[in-house]
Amino acid sequence: MRARVLIVDDEPEMALEVAEYLEADLGPVGIATSAFEALPRLGPGSTVEVVIVDLRMPGMDGFELIERVQGEQGEASPRFIITTGHGGPAERRKAEALQVAAFIDKPFDLERLRAEVLRCLGEQWSSAEMPLSKATAAGYTQQLEERVDALEGQLRQLQSQLQALRR
Repeated sequence: MRARVLIVDDEPEMALEVAEYLEADLGPVGIATSAFEALPRLGPGSTVEVVIVDLRMPGMDGFELIERVQGEQGEASPRFIITTGHGGPAERRKAEALQVAAFIDKPFDLERLRAEVLRCLGEQWSSAEMPLSKATAAGYTQQLEERVDALEGQLRQLQSQLQALRR
């Protein structure tokens, strides 16, 4: 199963701790240690629906990553949750302008982060009501098609075995 959540943080130990906590509910959680590493994982065909991003990172900061992804993907862009130890009023205003889902100061409570991620994913709705991004729907469709192909192969094999037994 491909990750629906990606953590982008230049502190690998912190990212790993958060990922391990979230994986209990969400399955695989991806980690990128820079915005540059994250970009290819957020391109066309990505199944990532929520990105937890640190603001201050070397090279490209969290705001630059958000602006770039939103600029490339528009409404198909994943939801962003900003985590930072340097969140003043100016950063909060910019985050609001970028329509980020949540702005969480470090150190943060893992349960609060989990609740924000689940809210972004729409887990409070039944699976029939849960909105999916086009990328996620495409990923699920591919997984289902692969599973159907495998089951059809098993069915053909069982039908052959049944015919052999009837002879």
